[in-house]
Amino acid sequence: FAATLAARRLRGVPLTFIAPSRWLAGEFTRSGLHDPAAHGVAVIPNGLDLDRYVPTRDRLAIRRRLGLPERGLGILIGSVSLGERRKGAREAAAAIAAVHPLVRGDEPPFVITYGAAPPPLEGVVVRHLGPQDEAGVIAALHASDVHLTMTREDNLPNTVMEAMACGVPVVGTAVGGLPDMVTDGIDGWLVPVDDSAAAAAVLARLAACPDEVASAGRAARGRAVASWDERRAAARYLELVSAHRPSAVAPVRGATNPIVPVAVIAPSPAAVGLLASRVPFRRARRTVRRLAGLGHLRESA
Repeated sequence: FAATLAARRLRGVPLTFIAPSRWLAGEFTRSGLHDPAAHGVAVIPNGLDLDRYVPTRDRLAIRRRLGLPERGLGILIGSVSLGERRKGAREAAAAIAAVHPLVRGDEPPFVITYGAAPPPLEGVVVRHLGPQDEAGVIAALHASDVHLTMTREDNLPNTVMEAMACGVPVVGTAVGGLPDMVTDGIDGWLVPVDDSAAAAAVLARLAACPDEVASAGRAARGRAVASWDERRAAARYLELVSAHRPSAVAPVRGATNPIVPVAVIAPSPAAVGLLASRVPFRRARRTVRRLAGLGHLRESA
């Protein structure tokens, strides 16, 4: 019922919907909420503070502090809740289990996990850090060589963005928005969804090729700087708003206190239901202006 009501209210209203990934933009355009005659769709990736998420030169010291092996491929698996089925922790555990028989040498890979409900991992050294704040997540990334995500459905995962910003390349599934983020073989590696054997094969090869991991890490950082700087994202929002001045569009029909729809940020198609309520945009606009370095500009109504 809510989706039907939202679709009815949106019909004919000139709006630009913003999605963080091409995948989500496509999901919206295929949904019943999209009115191709009135709605535009833009893709603006989420932004990240690239002054906080940076590569480290102290990986060895961080490993010692966390009680981790000093050598060997450090594989990170992390999320707020690894028990969430779509995050693919079960498939990640299967990939880890399949890596050990494939690895030769006296420096086997080890695993770092953070977040709630970690999967049981066997045949490998594991250090579970539990739920972490931002500083803890950054420390886990700095102790790792690669980030493994076997997500089964995702938009533009923060964990992937954070890893690549820290120069940690990603082994992930080619699903949702990940193909927007990872160029296979350049700044990370993509495998089919649910294909734990393919992920294990990649990890086993990387365990024997530290130079390839280091090269991908440098490329991953470059990709983050080019794509996910929060200042760049803020500037793109402002450009979009400037191109859709209030005088150019009509108020929402039937609104008690008419508002002018300039752009709607839609992290998921269901989020457009927020249009049914009045949302204070002034604070959000001040934040965007600050991030874009335009805080000195006078706020307009």
